[in-house]
Amino acid sequence: MSSQVSFHTVDEMEWSQPPEAATEKRLPSTAAGSGYRPARELPYELREHCVIYFEEGLYAQALNLLTTLVASGTSATTVAGALPRAFVPPPQHVGLAATLVVHPSLTTRASRDRLQASNAALRFLRTTNALVGPGNARFGAAFTFASTRRGGGRRRGGGTHEDSTEGGGRDVDAISIEMANAGSVWNLADDFWHASGWAFNCAVAYPHRWARWELWMSFMLDVLEADWKERAELDRAEDPDADGDVFETRVRGSIITGYLPSELGRYGGVRRVLRAIFADGSAKSLGEFKEVFPNETREKKGDGGGVKRKREARLDVDENMYGDYVDSEDEEDDGDGPASSPPQQSQTDSDGHESDDDVLDGAAPLGGMGALLLRQRLLSLLSAVADRLPETFTPLPTLYSSYAEHLRALPLATFSLFLSPSTLPHFVLPARLSLTQVLLRSLLPSTAPVPVHSASDPGSDSLTQATLEERFLPYASSSNAPASNAQTSILVEALLRAFQTHRGLEATDELREAVESGIAAREEKAKGGGGGRGRKKKDKAQEERGKGLGEEGVYLAASGARLRALVDSVFEEAT
Repeated sequence: MSSQVSFHTVDEMEWSQPPEAATEKRLPSTAAGSGYRPARELPYELREHCVIYFEEGLYAQALNLLTTLVASGTSATTVAGALPRAFVPPPQHVGLAATLVVHPSLTTRASRDRLQASNAALRFLRTTNALVGPGNARFGAAFTFASTRRGGGRRRGGGTHEDSTEGGGRDVDAISIEMANAGSVWNLADDFWHASGWAFNCAVAYPHRWARWELWMSFMLDVLEADWKERAELDRAEDPDADGDVFETRVRGSIITGYLPSELGRYGGVRRVLRAIFADGSAKSLGEFKEVFPNETREKKGDGGGVKRKREARLDVDENMYGDYVDSEDEEDDGDGPASSPPQQSQTDSDGHESDDDVLDGAAPLGGMGALLLRQRLLSLLSAVADRLPETFTPLPTLYSSYAEHLRALPLATFSLFLSPSTLPHFVLPARLSLTQVLLRSLLPSTAPVPVHSASDPGSDSLTQATLEERFLPYASSSNAPASNAQTSILVEALLRAFQTHRGLEATDELREAVESGIAAREEKAKGGGGGRGRKKKDKAQEERGKGLGEEGVYLAASGARLRALVDSVFEEAT
């Protein structure tokens, strides 16, 4: 077993280099002003020391050392006032750390000490992303799935693991353990969407596994978003061409574009991406997005079958709060026990009815608010990619139409929560308005004079109050189904609230009339009547009309009441 390395400071340490690496290697860095520290490669001796730690199973020691090295010198500046270069480990070390965050043997089947190693991996990754950034840390190379490397497909985002291979063909940074090779998440998952689909399945069906997959997904989205943002800003900083167009050179090399479907069968690939994002733990979804690690859902010896969520158990790595991972015995299971079955997606009372919590919790069908927000972040990132690189991914209107297909299939409570302006913070205003309009167009009758836009302009920038009053607010759904009319009302409300928040509504008689006409039309249509323009509220009893329509009627009436309250507030502010 190796001994603990001793040193005063990293910069004072004498480097022992092999003959083929006699000089310091400085890694390509992002442009100045990004806020990230420039990077330089770890000295050979420290890389070898970390490899020994990893291969001996001393994961926490290796990761704590790497975290210290990355963070060293954070508060210092050079003579010129620039940030000093940070030591960055090779992609093999970073890729292994990402596997350790979620591997069952270090998480749901781990002893206390091994769980600490998994948490140390997450701290190292977060620290590296925050201080050095995805580009300088070579996350694109570290987070490459084996299927991409084998298939020779689109590999973007900064090189490959072979960067450290010396002239003799020997990978000096290779780590000879299963979790760094065949047993890594990068080899076991088909691609990022397989891992994402399984993670979201766990959010609904296996909450004990979701507790760790949620951390992995959150970190990966932090990386994908930061990488895209930095590259997009660098592209915008370049001089446009003669036509005023911005070259998209750097975003084409982003990590997220490397995860997108290839040109062959791209449309089918986009549909698979969205099925992964909306994975719901159903038998069909579990059949398509299977577990990543072998026997992953098996639990520690002595644990019961299904794992129920404990509302009081909280996981916070930064504060060393480990939820219920260390509540049971500390012996690591050898994996011989039976795999647990997915717990029921809703609880019932003694009469066989769903509990009030599950009825009211619109996020439950998607695994809770944490899972819902992560799904929204993925959808928002993909919309940004489609907007900038439609020829590489898919045109934005086509993508939004696919979004609409999945969103409309959600339970009404989930649909309402997913599209509420207060829970849709990751979509920028143009994207939010465009998506809502696409959804409304799919629900409104063909006789409604909805705006028609070109394929490249979903219509967010051209939306005006007059457009709202004439083309959206007064109409019911094309269907008599109460659920369709409730969805229409929820979308109208979301569109009106977003417009009020970001652009402001004028207190006009036309606004009030359009809102009242739409409320009456949707309620009448849901009752089986024809609905239509020109219907106004006669008295407050109209709000009670939805009570005979079940849950859909409740949402329809509640949305109508909120629309009236919004219009009233506009008029009050105008006086």
